[in-house]
Amino acid sequence: MFRRIISSAEYAARPRASINWFLQRVTGVVLAVVLLAHVWMVHIGFGPAKPVSLEMVMDRLRSPGMLLFYLVFLYCGAWHGINGLLNVLDDYVRSDKWRGVLVTAAWIMGAFIVGMGTISVLR
Repeated sequence: MFRRIISSAEYAARPRASINWFLQRVTGVVLAVVLLAHVWMVHIGFGPAKPVSLEMVMDRLRSPGMLLFYLVFLYCGAWHGINGLLNVLDDYVRSDKWRGVLVTAAWIMGAFIVGMGTISVLR
């Protein structure tokens, strides 16, 4: 009826689980740095505060460096969010059938978000 709770040593022994665990930490650190840089660039730095307009955003995205910056922000955020959701589903959904359905839905949702975000940034 209930799944056995596994220890962190058993969890870390699974190759895919330890890679996901590591990437969750790496993307968390990258997101913290990129978020602070984004807030500084958009809201604090580069002169007096002006309302953000479409023209300002399009000017910023014409630079290859800023394009890469926002794609890294998008991909790290998507991976971090979907991986976190998969961890929650693994912890709380007991039925293998429902877990499979929800994990599939999570990956489809993640692919949709990444696809739409990539199209938005590259246009």
